[in-house]
Amino acid sequence: MTIASVWPRRHRPRIIYHHSVHPNLEGSLSPDNFRRQIEWLRSNGYEFLNFSDLVRRALSGEIPNKAVSITFDDGYLDNYNHALPILIEEGVTATFFVASGLMQRRDGGVRIGEKLYPNRQMMSDIHLRELIASGMEVGSHTRTHIHVRNTMQRSVDVAWDELVGSRTELEEMTNSKITSFAYPNGQKGVFNASTRDLLRRAGYKYGATTIWGYVKTNSNPLEVPRIGINTDDSLNVFCAKMLGKYDFITWIHKLRDGSRKWQ
Repeated sequence: MTIASVWPRRHRPRIIYHHSVHPNLEGSLSPDNFRRQIEWLRSNGYEFLNFSDLVRRALSGEIPNKAVSITFDDGYLDNYNHALPILIEEGVTATFFVASGLMQRRDGGVRIGEKLYPNRQMMSDIHLRELIASGMEVGSHTRTHIHVRNTMQRSVDVAWDELVGSRTELEEMTNSKITSFAYPNGQKGVFNASTRDLLRRAGYKYGATTIWGYVKTNSNPLEVPRIGINTDDSLNVFCAKMLGKYDFITWIHKLRDGSRKWQ
């Protein structure tokens, strides 16, 4: 018997996050499994919202418990090539958190951050504009995928440049206002009251963590919980996560600093 098997079921507004979607690259969710997840959510009556809309409505209490936001971190080109077509076909919106300084440049050159998946191409500004045109939301993931709290402790100026610079770059690329942010790593230790204040002053309304949980009316809008979907999760495990059977992970994340090995 596992903890998940006895943990109570509960429908709550949830934000899920992925990284890579690709048919044959290791460490990627397959497009077929991604489509099956969306089909299950739709058949079970979930309302699909982008990240900022779900948080705004959840905080106001004006949202059904069966609401979900699909998010992607980092900004990989396979999100555009393999996830976006499925989202469009299914009529589903999603949010893409992008590390603006690691994006593909117009000359075709690609810079890969050492903390990102190796040898995996990033999106360009052209791709971001197509995401927006397709009804998707784009948010910031810093400029170079930094540990926000540690960077801030070393240099507030560098942290400020990462937050404001990313928002400015993405707004120029997309010609749209950027109000959402996702902390790289996103675990306890990456954010605190100081990073929250810096995020607010940098112009963001909403911030996503990777602390497990669902969005409540009293959730902090700059420290929003999400649930991680692993690339090898079966559909049964995905369903169990959406039904709250893994919500005990919340307490593990709140007790353990999941960012200690990452500087």
